[in-house]
Amino acid sequence: MCLPDFGCSRSAVVEFQEADGDPHPKYAELLELVARQKLHPARLVTRQISLDDVTDTLERMTRFDTVGFEVITRFS
Repeated sequence: MCLPDFGCSRSAVVEFQEADGDPHPKYAELLELVARQKLHPARLVTRQISLDDVTDTLERMTRFDTVGFEVITRFS
């Protein structure tokens, strides 16, 4: 089996873990794309919410009623 960044092996153990949000290990490369205007992360934001809206948003996520990223921008 061949995996990117891991090479090839006859036997490999692969572990997949679920993560909340959208973690990404290559922030420097992503920020460079944003600076060069090749990547537009604001286009992924579909809704700005307050901290009070988080419970409702999480409930909607369990029903797959959300699209894109809902970002907390109000904290009081």
